[in-house]
Amino acid sequence: TEQVPSEVKNLEAMGVHFQKDTDGRHIMVPRGGHSVARRLTTGTNSGLALINPLVKHLDNLKVTRLEGLRVVRLLTRDGCISGVLAIDQQGEWSTVSARSVVLAVGGGGALYPVSTNVPSALGEGYVLAFEAGLALRDMEFVQFVAVPRPGPGMPRRLPPVEVFLLKG
Repeated sequence: TEQVPSEVKNLEAMGVHFQKDTDGRHIMVPRGGHSVARRLTTGTNSGLALINPLVKHLDNLKVTRLEGLRVVRLLTRDGCISGVLAIDQQGEWSTVSARSVVLAVGGGGALYPVSTNVPSALGEGYVLAFEAGLALRDMEFVQFVAVPRPGPGMPRRLPPVEVFLLKG
């Protein structure tokens, strides 16, 4: 938490635009279940408002980006991650060597029968890491967002409560 101010500046330098008041101070908004507004937001309150500028920044860094591949194994050499084994949408296998691999695949919250997590959050990244010999820690911590309890006729997966609060 001590690094949040500098990380916000880094995100803004990469093109992320957080909402600010007329004096240029960041606007804090509540998160579902919080008693204090402590969350920054973008104009659209959308993850794309974070992702799109970061992808553009990544493109400016000339980082090779491979899309449409599903990683099925982290490859190791001498105890270090050295790349990935992947399959594309046509069923073609490929190996990709790399000096570093960022494993950013989300969590496993959709394994629970009632969840605010996206249905694709099945913990596959945990499996990749474990099979590669990486240590998993703090696995008991799963993020759920407070939502109204579903009743008859309500969907089992509800959007986070802030979707309803921020437009009100």
